[in-house]
Amino acid sequence: MVKEEWRGLRELQFTEIMKALTGPLGRWHKDNFGEMDKKILKLEEEIKKGDGMVSNGVYDGTMEARRKALVTCCERWYVRKEIHWKQMSRSRQAKEMDRNTRYFHHIASARRRNNRIDALIVNDRLVRNQARIKIAVREFYKDLYHQGSSPLLGFRDGLVKRIDEEEYMTLEAMHSTEEIREAVWDCESSKVPGCDGYNMNFIKRCWDKIGAEFTAFVMGFFQNPSYRQILILYYLEGASYEDESSDARISRGDSECVCEGVKRSFVDIVLQKIEFGRRWRAWVMECVTTASISVLINGSPSKPFKMERGLRQGDPLFPFLFVLVVDVLHRMVGEAVRIGRIFPLVVGRDSVELSHLQFADDTILFYPPENETMKNYKWLLRWFELMSGLSINYEKSSLIPINFEELWVQHMCSLWGCKEDTLPVKYLGIPLGANPRLVKTWKPITDKVEDKLSLWKTKVLNKAGKVVLIKSVLNSLPVYYLSLYKMPKPVAKKLISLQRRFL
Repeated sequence: MVKEEWRGLRELQFTEIMKALTGPLGRWHKDNFGEMDKKILKLEEEIKKGDGMVSNGVYDGTMEARRKALVTCCERWYVRKEIHWKQMSRSRQAKEMDRNTRYFHHIASARRRNNRIDALIVNDRLVRNQARIKIAVREFYKDLYHQGSSPLLGFRDGLVKRIDEEEYMTLEAMHSTEEIREAVWDCESSKVPGCDGYNMNFIKRCWDKIGAEFTAFVMGFFQNPSYRQILILYYLEGASYEDESSDARISRGDSECVCEGVKRSFVDIVLQKIEFGRRWRAWVMECVTTASISVLINGSPSKPFKMERGLRQGDPLFPFLFVLVVDVLHRMVGEAVRIGRIFPLVVGRDSVELSHLQFADDTILFYPPENETMKNYKWLLRWFELMSGLSINYEKSSLIPINFEELWVQHMCSLWGCKEDTLPVKYLGIPLGANPRLVKTWKPITDKVEDKLSLWKTKVLNKAGKVVLIKSVLNSLPVYYLSLYKMPKPVAKKLISLQRRFL
């Protein structure tokens, strides 16, 4: 069907062909895959009817062939139904279980219930009308991604590490047809389709029919970056965090609008300072600046709107670009320490200087009880905010002192506009300052296991499915803790007991 439709649309551009295909494909899907439950029930009744005739002594070769055909067809529909609900559930855990339809159906239903918005408070008024809710949510995100007037600030040359000429040339080299195909095959096939209705499985299955046009479309972008693509991102996630801490006090911070607040102009400045080539920067900035998004509200997408700032979580470029942006903060702290504006904490017998730890958007700042250092840290964070658009949410931040006078701590909390906290605190999923020999330290792990082994999963999974869940998921949950701590025997016994009861 795709081949026939494609032949009649060859005069159009690739994007126009894909849009034109949605109508015929939708009708084909409805005719061939609609009402799956009814078709399965009808096939099961036919098989049952044939078995009844055999029980009554009515049997011949034709009936046997018919029964085999019915069973084969029914099995095919079972697989289609399972794939459908697995895709809807977005489950990454179950891989090979026989007929997981109920399991995936429960996950999809639970996800739909959890994500549903029945009412929303807008301007201190409770709104239940779905159309008004959609408008309010769309306006919220449109305002969130709006870029107001702000100063264009940069930083001096040499602050960030530069790439060499060989890397420069490699990045700007044109991609081959085989590289494009490999990139497509590296993508997950069964992800839920985007708002255009296509997932990567469609591209792979129809590669022999549309591969040439798809490759030409991608090559066209690299040859002419002004050849714009409209990218609709319907998956929006909450803001990430940025943590900060100090020794003798640990300041726990939380950055707001991590992906939404990044200035595109600052991203381009960072790429220039690293000395990426103009051609490569044009490719990246074209992908970043031409995006539109649509918010999915109760299964219904809103009208798309233009993003004026921010990076898109879920975009393959997001981790790369975000790390380059926050690396500037790392370099700024290091430079401030070098010139004596910030005094690091000196620890250990070898007098190791420790100013900060950073992993992507998670950062801990360490500093001694020195007022000037704390003030300079705050100025540094403010300057980074003005440059990049990333800001610290001080209301969610905390200062964790170690052996300090309460009066001084209160003064510092007032200066920073944050609250006081105590150890242990969680950083990168590990409780810092906690005693690993205590059972309560391992409570997050036992709680996660119990959550995975919820009652409905016990009902809908068969024996093989339960074994897969235990091996692939439950046994891997404590691994991160075990990389640092030794598990107490009571915790190990409890985890084993939970798994046994589940089976």
